[in-house]
Amino acid sequence: MEELKQKVQENIDAAEILIGAGLNRQAASLLWSAIRYAIFFHLKENDDSFSSTKEAIKKIIVKYRDNSLSNNIVFVETIGLLCEWDEFFCLSDLQIKDLQDISIGIIVKLMPTAQINSKRKHYILLETEIGRHLQDTEAAKATQYAAAERNEKWYKQFLRIGFIITIVGISALFYIIFNTGNGVFSFYCFDITKQIMSLTITLLGAGLTLWPLVKDYSGKAVNHRRFAEEYNSVWKQCKNWQTDYPDEKNILDAKSNVHSIRERVISINNLSPATQGKDYEKGIKNRTSGSYDYSTKNNKILRKWKIWKLWIGIEN
Repeated sequence: MEELKQKVQENIDAAEILIGAGLNRQAASLLWSAIRYAIFFHLKENDDSFSSTKEAIKKIIVKYRDNSLSNNIVFVETIGLLCEWDEFFCLSDLQIKDLQDISIGIIVKLMPTAQINSKRKHYILLETEIGRHLQDTEAAKATQYAAAERNEKWYKQFLRIGFIITIVGISALFYIIFNTGNGVFSFYCFDITKQIMSLTITLLGAGLTLWPLVKDYSGKAVNHRRFAEEYNSVWKQCKNWQTDYPDEKNILDAKSNVHSIRERVISINNLSPATQGKDYEKGIKNRTSGSYDYSTKNNKILRKWKIWKLWIGIEN
């Protein structure tokens, strides 16, 4: 059994070397050879006797006839034999990579208890992890942007309503003061009900105007946007990884970069502000429509609000 496992590993390693050298036809033949040894390993491990390679392949195909495994074995066998016997048959770099992925998948299923080492297998795992990070960061950045948009909306609504009510209240006060004929002091002699109403309106407007400051809607919006930018940056980093490492040639660098991306994602997830369920739903709509804007620099509302806070001394 160990001898069969060693032969499988040797054929896989040799195929990877040939693929790196551009000898795709020869690599395909070795991949099929590795699968043959994996079939022998599988049958012997399950105490299923056979007298020839043909019989062994037939038993495997019959055993997994309702599974994609049998179709994949037949496919790799056909390609391997064509590469071995037809000198005019050739495979592109993309085709040999696909064949390699299928072959490793077959071997892993046939030899689940054996630890088969393969750069291609490791690369597939790294590529899968990058795919997960792409999905997660894309969803997270859209959700954070939606949360920022929600806080900006509340800020603008309170500011507008408060401003209007404040203007109305101040106008009422000015009307009371300057239209009674006795000057400023006439306000204290005016109808108490109207005094209370005008003061209430003014205070209400001032309260609504200051409420966004108390709740810090602008600060929350800026914070959500900042983390949306962070997630967007990681998303771009994952995209660049796919471009920089299209195969397993630089597997060590690829692995190092995946670990770096993983640590960055964990860090951002731990620090990112909490969002609401409706932010996630809004994020899905934004992703569907493609409406993304992660920049705080171009947001006039937030920029003016931040300048005003600096002016009155709230922020340093």
